[in-house]
Amino acid sequence: GMTEVFVNTREELQELIERFKNNADREGYVRFKNFVQSLMKYAKGTAVVDFDVSEADGKKSTLKNFLSDSKYNVVDFWASWCGPCRREIGHLKKVRDAYTDKGLVILGTVVWDEMEDHLKAMKELEITWPQIFNKTEATELYGIAGIPQIILFDPAGKIVARDLRGEEINKLLDKALQDNGGKL
Repeated sequence: GMTEVFVNTREELQELIERFKNNADREGYVRFKNFVQSLMKYAKGTAVVDFDVSEADGKKSTLKNFLSDSKYNVVDFWASWCGPCRREIGHLKKVRDAYTDKGLVILGTVVWDEMEDHLKAMKELEITWPQIFNKTEATELYGIAGIPQIILFDPAGKIVARDLRGEEINKLLDKALQDNGGKL
């Protein structure tokens, strides 16, 4: 399916384009090439794309101001009205409890939502990690068609994986901990 394509590296995607270069169906090739190039923007190993955000008190900031540039960052794009998003918060709390003292940063990015509804949901769900607000631009920049969209960035600000859910997050963080001598 589609999501498997995201785990490919940029090099593999580039190779894919090359392989189909001499395809007789020119129009199909061009469509395919454009599609793959848009995927490359969000592929594993792609650097963080910054965007402007609002904080709950209306203060303006940017995504990068909230990401730690020396740690792993889990960024959850979500909205208060989205059932699956709300359910995922429960798991993110477990992730918080298990990994934040090892260095993990968790960040909520609120999209397609109203601030008022969001603040209400934060109270109801007892969310403790920072939340930033960007109604539409964030999802366009990251090619997000559905939420929740949870992306893991490494300390260098590169995408490790996206489309994450539940235990997948723990698996990746456990591997990172092993690779980094117990620190994120």
